Amino acid sequence: MPLATSPLACAATSFTLAGSSTVTLEEDATSGVTVGTYSGGLSFSARGASNCASFALEADVLSNVAMASDPAGAIACTGLSAVYVRTGFHFRVQGSGSCTLTFAGSISATLQFTMVGVLVPTQGDGLTTPVTAGTIAGVTLLES
Repeated sequence: MPLATSPLACAATSFTLAGSSTVTLEEDATSGVTVGTYSGGLSFSARGASNCASFALEADVLSNVAMASDPAGAIACTGLSAVYVRTGFHFRVQGSGSCTLTFAGSISATLQFTMVGVLVPTQGDGLTTPVTAGTIAGVTLLES
C-alpha cells in the first residue's frame, strides 16, 4: 500500500489473503424447511494485485479464491470468484461460487459472501513507510 503522504500516487501491488472466521449458516430447502445448520470455522484464501493502487483507493479481481469449513468437510467450495476494494485502511471483499454443503445432506448451493474489515498494518505504517504486510480485522457474511 503506497504512502498516505501522497494519497493519489499510483503503484503496483500484489498480496495474498489468508484467514479464518467463525460463521453460522442455515440452509433451507426450497420449501422453507431447515435442512441443516453449520456453526464453526471458515477458512479463506486468495491472491490480489492491482496495477495502480494508491493510499486512497485500490480495487480489482481476486484470483485463486478458496473457502472451506474448518474442520474440513461441512462446506467445500470450488469455482469461487471475488472482487476487492480498499479505501484507505478499510477493506471489502465480495464474491460467490458453487459449494457443497455436507452439513445439509450434501446439497449443492451457490454461496454469496461479503467480508468487511480494517487493514491493521504489521509491516510499515502507511505514513512514513509503505504497508507491506497486515491483518484484516472484521466480519464475514454468508448467504445461500
